[in-house]
Amino acid sequence: MTFVAAPMLRIGQAPTRYQVLLRGITVAGRALSVPAAAFVAGSVMDSRTAITRLPPPPYQALRAEFRPGGSEREPDTFYDFTGVLVVTVPRVALVFVRNAVAKLDPSGILLDDCLARLRAQQRLPP
Repeated sequence: MTFVAAPMLRIGQAPTRYQVLLRGITVAGRALSVPAAAFVAGSVMDSRTAITRLPPPPYQALRAEFRPGGSEREPDTFYDFTGVLVVTVPRVALVFVRNAVAKLDPSGILLDDCLARLRAQQRLPP
């Protein structure tokens, strides 16, 4: 297991909520083409859940790496692997300030047949 360190910033008045400054995302070693301004608001990483919410520009760029055919199916993070014997998941890494790079374990990127991420404006089920 590898650990990385990035500054944590308190969110408002909540004593137990923090955000980290995400600067980029790489897929298969290549940086996604996302403007730096897309990450300015900071990112909340919740290690207790399987869902990470991203602002629209990084979400769309990451989704495009998983959907090169451009399927417009909703919800757009679900995939049908019926009949597929081997699913190859590319390496994904989150890049934080100070060049702290967190390499995500491939087993946590796809859960069952659902990509574990949603657009920030989508509501999660209760």
